[in-house]
Amino acid sequence: MFGNSYDFDSDSRNGKMSVKKLRWILGNYLRIIIPVAIVLVALGGVLLIVWLNSPEKHVDTEESKKRGSAESPALEITQPEVTGPTTYAEAIFQSRRDGETPDRVRLWMKSLMDKGPTEEDRAAALLWLADDILDSLPSVPAMERADLSNEAERYLKRAIVIGPKNEAAHDTLARHYLRLGRRGEAIDLLGKVVRDFPGLGTLLAEGVDVNRKQAEQIGPLLEGSLAHWREATKKDLTDIRARVQLAVTQVLLGDDAPAMAILDEHPVTEKHERDSLYDELEVSLRIRQTIRALRQRPPNVEDAVDHLEEALTVAPDDYRAILWLSDLGVNGAAFRPRISAFFQKIAEREQAVWRIHLALGLQYLPDEDYTTASLHFARAYALHPGDPVLANNHAWCLANRDDPQLEEALRVLDRVVKENENFSLNPEVKATRGKILVRLGIKQMNESQQAQFGTKRRGRELIIAHTHRSHADLFQGLPQQTDEP
Repeated sequence: MFGNSYDFDSDSRNGKMSVKKLRWILGNYLRIIIPVAIVLVALGGVLLIVWLNSPEKHVDTEESKKRGSAESPALEITQPEVTGPTTYAEAIFQSRRDGETPDRVRLWMKSLMDKGPTEEDRAAALLWLADDILDSLPSVPAMERADLSNEAERYLKRAIVIGPKNEAAHDTLARHYLRLGRRGEAIDLLGKVVRDFPGLGTLLAEGVDVNRKQAEQIGPLLEGSLAHWREATKKDLTDIRARVQLAVTQVLLGDDAPAMAILDEHPVTEKHERDSLYDELEVSLRIRQTIRALRQRPPNVEDAVDHLEEALTVAPDDYRAILWLSDLGVNGAAFRPRISAFFQKIAEREQAVWRIHLALGLQYLPDEDYTTASLHFARAYALHPGDPVLANNHAWCLANRDDPQLEEALRVLDRVVKENENFSLNPEVKATRGKILVRLGIKQMNESQQAQFGTKRRGRELIIAHTHRSHADLFQGLPQQTDEP
């Protein structure tokens, strides 16, 4: 194969490799290796030319950019066209100067929240992303709203971890809690930092339903907030937020005149074209006026209803005004028709406000109109899925209608427990489900076509079984119906 043979044994016997042997090996092997290497280099050159001239190489769609940024963000650093600004201030400046699309700015912020050069940059990017989500919530489909709301909350909590002294992050998260009705969490959050940020005392006071016992604690905080916002307005006369917060603080201290003056300067038009800060001021004013009206002796309920209707006219999703007005309707038959009609009017105009449907459902409970109430609770649950209170109310009304829908009521509770196992511990859900199962046992007993003794005995066994399961393993999953006690 390699030409003349070579006697290796002679050299091996001598214990060394001769020059003649080395030349023989190199000559025979290189005779094969060199042609093969030439062929491989030529083939590689052809493939390189084909690849360089391929049209797919130059296609750079928005989809590929997004996919690349999501799957391997480190690659963005090597591509100048998608790296974006390196600081938060630069990102804001460039977005305003060049009119960048919101999607591109979001990509910048998501990059900065992890790779920002300073803690301030990372916290500011997280706050921007949270604000962006919260601003978009009213226009988002109801089924997506809860997930986005949770995402915004995660951004805000992370911003606070990065910057514990970030006043804006604390303020935004506390307001988010208050909008969701999580007043206790808002108060806890603000209570930890209000000494460092006197301006947050106003928001804390709004979150607390101030009574005589709490007035001694809240009073000094409000005085500190008053001084803070006065100083802020002096520094910048165009600062709308400082001016509004100063007026809110004065309202909480009992002086409505500054707030009324501001609202007179910025009235609500038919198109409702004014800054949302003025809406917040009006709501705060009207709720505080409501509390004063109800603390009169005797309570002035009519004035309270007037104030709350004015608040909901400018902010139909404000949970405080909804709950106050709903309670007045549930506990006062004289104003219930007026309040129900007002809620119905808002529900027709504001399709996505689930609390309005909750409030409407509650208005029908005192008159035991469970059929109508169940319709509103179902609508509220459709807009705000996964809420155990709404599911429990809906199931209770279904079970107590003139034509009880026990099986459907059970399915409603099973569904909410299946969506979130933590709701299995909710005492109201457990109690309602247990009662429904007991009634199902009675229903099956009464409808049985067996002999009278067998029917009673069988029905009693079912009742015992359902009652036992409702308190024990009922919520360890979704158990099948069984005849075993």
